[in-house]
Amino acid sequence: QAHLFFFFTFTCCLSFLAPLFRQNMSKFASATRSILRRSAARLSPSPPTAHLDRAVYKASSATCALLGSSLAGVAALGVWFFKGKKLDGCGVDVAEADFVIVGAGSSGCALAARLSQGLPNKKILLLEAGEDDDVPEIQTAVDYFGKVEKVFTSDRDWGHGTEPQKGLGGRGLYWPRGKVIGGCSSFNTMVWMRPDKTDLDNWGVAMHDMSWSYAGMLPFFKRAERHVLASTDPEVHGSDGPIAVARLDHPQHNKAAHEVTHTFVAAAQALGHRLNNDFGRSLDGVGINDVCAVGGKRCSAAAYLREVGAYPKSGSTGAKSGNLEVKLMTQVTKILFDESKQATGVEIVHAKDFDEQKRHTIHAREEIILCGGAVNSPHLLLLSGVGPRDQLEEFDIKPVANVQGVGKNLQDHLHVAMSYRLPNGLKPHPQSNICEGSLFAKTTPLAAANDLQVHIGTVFFEPDGFYPSGEGFTLTPTLINSKITGEVRLRSTDPFEKPIILPGYLEDMADKITLREGVKLCRKLGQDMLKRLGGGEEVYPGLNVSSDADIDDYIRKHANTVYHPACTCKAGTEGDPLAVLDAQFRVRGVKKLRVADASSMPLHVGCNTNATCVALGERAAATLLEEYSKPEGESTQEKGRA
Repeated sequence: QAHLFFFFTFTCCLSFLAPLFRQNMSKFASATRSILRRSAARLSPSPPTAHLDRAVYKASSATCALLGSSLAGVAALGVWFFKGKKLDGCGVDVAEADFVIVGAGSSGCALAARLSQGLPNKKILLLEAGEDDDVPEIQTAVDYFGKVEKVFTSDRDWGHGTEPQKGLGGRGLYWPRGKVIGGCSSFNTMVWMRPDKTDLDNWGVAMHDMSWSYAGMLPFFKRAERHVLASTDPEVHGSDGPIAVARLDHPQHNKAAHEVTHTFVAAAQALGHRLNNDFGRSLDGVGINDVCAVGGKRCSAAAYLREVGAYPKSGSTGAKSGNLEVKLMTQVTKILFDESKQATGVEIVHAKDFDEQKRHTIHAREEIILCGGAVNSPHLLLLSGVGPRDQLEEFDIKPVANVQGVGKNLQDHLHVAMSYRLPNGLKPHPQSNICEGSLFAKTTPLAAANDLQVHIGTVFFEPDGFYPSGEGFTLTPTLINSKITGEVRLRSTDPFEKPIILPGYLEDMADKITLREGVKLCRKLGQDMLKRLGGGEEVYPGLNVSSDADIDDYIRKHANTVYHPACTCKAGTEGDPLAVLDAQFRVRGVKKLRVADASSMPLHVGCNTNATCVALGERAAATLLEEYSKPEGESTQEKGRA
């Protein structure tokens, strides 16, 4: 717009001299039109040439005597012309918004909807690189085979992957990440699980701010959910949120929990683990998982957009309702800053321009909030000059802010498949989410907190790549309190090239021992389950894998991610050298830029992460609403800026 306005003004000023050069007027007008068109093409493959032609014509008929007043008129005309004009070829209805949110995943959908509701006079723009979620294998989790075949590695998947990992015998792991409305909440097995009270209280301690503790975070978890237990336990569960939640054995899911899952619960109780009928109250013992679905249909974070009328329909490139606009297939490639290190806008590439990689700019009048997740948010910050100075300079990126923690402190959950066949097979209920139950346990009495989560899956998974291959059930001992942190780094300055992911899996002996003890625990569970179910076989790892060395070798060859990366833009105190954000989600060292997603967790949580990501979106929205709802002059925007 700045280039267009400059050329517009410059051309019009020159055209005042046209009466002195009437003989060359035709050539002059043609030349000026050409200049304007080439300038417009820098922002749009389809510039509004008809408007530009009229502007040249009007300017050409002006007189030198009116030069002073005409210059003012030209400026006013330029403001009128460009304000609110469509950024052609990009599909964005306005080239600016008050708040620009990057990523329509679990956190981004919640944040956008709540800001739209709470700040009706502000324009909210939600940008998503992926497509709509109208895919049968997304809308239901029971067809895990179909999801692996048609969704994973498709255009709706970012398709990240780690570098070869020493602790995994040189294997690299595939990391599916949702490139679709709803983000990973459109990919997961719909388990809705809050962190344990201890985990969230540890957040409060780490932040030196008890509003981040369990008591402080509870309202945001409740605000997100519409839980069937809200009427009987309103202190713990919410009743009015967009996310419909009930245990899998509830009528809301047509009591879809399989007999095998109930057998899993009984076998764990027989080993001394307590029955837990509500994981929303605590994460201890064994029970049926809460699932965010209704009648077998997924209830992802896109439910927030449905609630406010801005849910993109099948085949659309976006949706708009009131002050909220959602744009799909629009990838943000860079955050733009002014000389004062204030984030002023984003550079984008629309789907139709991906091949040519034409860049467009969207201006943010108030703030930019990244909700891209544990991989994409730090990657975008690094590409934009926010991160460790040495890494930025290695790629000749001019540092905007030397923030050492960007991309660091990566944490994930690692599990290994133990797979069983039954004589009569196993067919999940049509409304099953596959991951039907959980056990939380300590692998040693000396552990300060539960260090293991076991999932029961009603599909037989091949341990190599965690690929579904038929009927049976799978137990997955899962490491939920790893002692190792990894890193997300730049691979190049090309925003379309995947970053380097270095999780550091199993580089600590304590992690290996925890998973080994988890395999032993699950073997006891599995053998008891087979007896209760009338027979069957442990196919993987197989009873011949019995010594510690054999179990360790099996884990090294077959351990896989549970898809829960987090903490790569962690929130923390000013004294924490790896803290990227303050308690208000603001990025340190710059202005008007925040991050709210899995990457912003101060510490990793010991359970499935989707509910936490949604709650972080709710919390970020509440933080912004508190600041921007205040009368002029009372904003806390710059308080606590590092």
